[in-house]
Amino acid sequence: MSPSPRCTEENRDAAPSRRRSPGTVPPRAVRWAGPSTIARTAIGPGLDRGVWIKAAQRGRGQPHPFRMLPPDPAPLIITPPPGLVVPSHPLEGGQTPDLDPLDFAANVLGVNLWDKQKEVLAALPGHRRIAVKSGNGLGKGFCAAAAILWFVYCHDPAVALSTAPTFRQVRHVLWRQIRRLYFASREPLGGKILDARWDLAEDRYALGLSSDSADQFQGFHSPNLLVVVDEAAGVDDEIFEAVDSVLTSAETGRLLLIGNPTTVSGAFRNAFFQERSIYHTISISALDSPNVRAGEIVMPGLTTAQWVEERRQVWGEDSALFRARALGEFPDQAEDVLIPLRYIELAASKYDAVESAAATPLSRRPETAAGDFREPVVLAVDVARFGSDHSVILARRANRVEEIQVFQGLDTMSLAGRVVTAIKKYQPEATLVDEIGLGAGVLDRLKELGHRVRGVNVAAAAQRSAAYANLRAEGYFRLKELFAEGQIIIPNDNRLIAELSSLRYQVRSNGKLIIESKEALKQRGIPSPDQADALMLAFLEPNIRPKLWI
Repeated sequence: MSPSPRCTEENRDAAPSRRRSPGTVPPRAVRWAGPSTIARTAIGPGLDRGVWIKAAQRGRGQPHPFRMLPPDPAPLIITPPPGLVVPSHPLEGGQTPDLDPLDFAANVLGVNLWDKQKEVLAALPGHRRIAVKSGNGLGKGFCAAAAILWFVYCHDPAVALSTAPTFRQVRHVLWRQIRRLYFASREPLGGKILDARWDLAEDRYALGLSSDSADQFQGFHSPNLLVVVDEAAGVDDEIFEAVDSVLTSAETGRLLLIGNPTTVSGAFRNAFFQERSIYHTISISALDSPNVRAGEIVMPGLTTAQWVEERRQVWGEDSALFRARALGEFPDQAEDVLIPLRYIELAASKYDAVESAAATPLSRRPETAAGDFREPVVLAVDVARFGSDHSVILARRANRVEEIQVFQGLDTMSLAGRVVTAIKKYQPEATLVDEIGLGAGVLDRLKELGHRVRGVNVAAAAQRSAAYANLRAEGYFRLKELFAEGQIIIPNDNRLIAELSSLRYQVRSNGKLIIESKEALKQRGIPSPDQADALMLAFLEPNIRPKLWI
């Protein structure tokens, strides 16, 4: 961007002979030159004029103390002092500032964020679909508002659409927050803002839509498009289908779902279960609030420890309402859910801590380090049965999953070769292969090569045949106990988490427990739980009793 033109006589004459007070800067007295310099014109003769570095369109300038104006009204480039960040104005010549959401929030909006808010905004540039489940009073609406302002401000062209279960929520909740941030921003955002619309240009705007009809979402096209669904648990699946169709043509398409996890079904819940593999998921609990952690109010407006304790007493710690509204957890779908999502996410949250401990040399590990990393390894191999299924090789060391390898389209000989590679790498204590169907060929080849492997038929009778219909049911209920007791650590793999959380069980007329079959899962539109089956197989061996790393 070139420096501003010389000040006209009209502009000079408009300047009074005394320093202007904030709020009276003449239009166009200041123009942005870029993130590191300020281009402006003189606003009057003499040396007693302060340099204004706030954009004049909204008349909120402040006199800059480090330089006074010379008599010459020629353009002047001034380098700001260290620490002063001056973003390019979004309306100048179609240019947009190169700011990530956190820079935008800090330097343009001028707001302070807490850790979970930063996590949500930081995820926007790198993920196409983001789902955030949160307890009450944790600033999730604030994140949605900041996301919309950032996206339109920093993309050209750009369209940001927002919706919620009712238009009252769109207008009086989310867009009230948007307007509040707009008018209080450190730097002017430009354009024209109304109750539920912000226009910067014909092809650059944000708009709040009702979710009454899917037709509301037709006709929006832009290479840069963001859709924000606030209180997503209350929005009909029909609206989510319309949102998906809007995103199909966007080169930079983003979907942000945010809300309380109050439902036991629907598209928002699916983002954390069946469709988790395509979403970046974030959970925010009231226990994460800085006010709760500190035991005092350090960030006004966020959930407090007193509120959490009151809700615990009124609702009950184990109630679905407390889990959804305070802990940001979905209610268990029904009694037939095998492993609650909260247990699975807890097991995944421990993985990074153990990974860090594993990277520390044994001689330098503290006594509290999570286990002896020289524990024996168990390999489990689940062999694909159909074209859409995957073959999986899973390695676990003690109660921690070390590695998951997933393959599709491999023949039995090729898969056997991959298993041999894993055996050489880990020198496992045991290698268990699902021998049903094509697995028998893999098992035979490994035995032919002289490897000590064991075939497992999970359709066979359970060891505790009075309680379980087959070995698969017994193995999965053993896995459920490990999750419930916090004695298992898994990687934060969305596909694995989705498979585990989708499993259901039944009680037969004879009282025996059985896990929902793969055929029944596919009828519900859920793919084969290949990674979950491999995990179950890895913990099936009853004779290996390693010490636990908890």
